[in-house]
Amino acid sequence: MNCGREWRDDRATDAIKQYILEELGCDVISVELSDNQLDNAIRKSQEYWLMWVGRKRSVDLTLTSAREYPAATIGSDVDSVIDVYFDSNDSSLRDIYGWADVEINPFEYVYQSRGGYSSLVQYMMYRDDAKKIVSSDMDWEWDRSRRVLIISPRYSSTNIVKVVYLSRCFDYNYLSTYEWGLFKEYALMRAMKTLATIRMKYPDKVSATGTYTMDGEAMWANAEAMEMRIEEKMRLLQRPVGIMTD
Repeated sequence: MNCGREWRDDRATDAIKQYILEELGCDVISVELSDNQLDNAIRKSQEYWLMWVGRKRSVDLTLTSAREYPAATIGSDVDSVIDVYFDSNDSSLRDIYGWADVEINPFEYVYQSRGGYSSLVQYMMYRDDAKKIVSSDMDWEWDRSRRVLIISPRYSSTNIVKVVYLSRCFDYNYLSTYEWGLFKEYALMRAMKTLATIRMKYPDKVSATGTYTMDGEAMWANAEAMEMRIEEKMRLLQRPVGIMTD
């Protein structure tokens, strides 16, 4: 592929191709990479980035009386749902105990040390019973095989929840300046491995002045070292693991 001569700082595939070619010395030596091979290096980099770092998006989803919501109802680019934020069901708990002449309202009461241990136990028991009665603990599950979000218990009236999901779409503009530079380096590394594989197939070439050795093995070793360094930085950008509670 011929080198581009005009420098562009836009976030686009062509800009990454130009960066790769210039880093490999296309203005000085021949770079034996086709346009398709450069596209493959960039595509593999995008897939790896989405796998390790990911792109998190959120959307407001209006619930109905249905219990299952296909991925298409959330967004066209949903890879997997990672969190769902529900509205508070405080009113349900208050309704249960608002009319009753109980010693402790399990929602209004705030435990303090003067109440003693028995007071705390009674408060926790009332609160747990109230949740069971009104099913106030909303829960969700992502069925990966069917790509369906399952909400339980089923809502009887319209409500809105915030669904957080990982996107399948890679967007250069989503990257920060640091991430953009890191992504370009990873794409360069993938291209180096492709070029190194080609050059290792033909290690020796004949010229007018004699035989010379291609740098395939050295380039592969350099690419391996780059890969380890870049992946370590990429792992630091991973989203934190969610906290699991009973």
